Amino acid sequence: MENTMEAVQLETKGKTAIITLNRPDSLNSINDVMMKQLVEALDKVDEGDYNLLFLKGNGKAFSSGGDIKLMLQNDSPEGFQTFMKMIGDMVVKLYDMKAITISVIHGARLQQD
Repeated sequence: MENTMEAVQLETKGKTAIITLNRPDSLNSINDVMMKQLVEALDKVDEGDYNLLFLKGNGKAFSSGGDIKLMLQNDSPEGFQTFMKMIGDMVVKLYDMKAITISVIHGARLQQD
């Protein structure tokens, strides 16, 4: 659980919203706290009057993906299903949002040609 800072930060400037993944010590790996806060931030943006959303990561990388430590600790099917539902909610929210979403990707990344 994040104690020292918010795992996701939401900033607004006029009709623009900026969501920042904020677990730089883990290269913004996505754990359950970050996922929950990300869905909440996306809800706030979608409920507001924003035309543009920037999604970025704090630190050396945008995101390293799922938090492997969390995955290794979670051996319950219910916990896995809950996390997968949060991922599904996030994807649907991003797809259905009124605001145009731009991901500001930096750091190491995989791509397929």
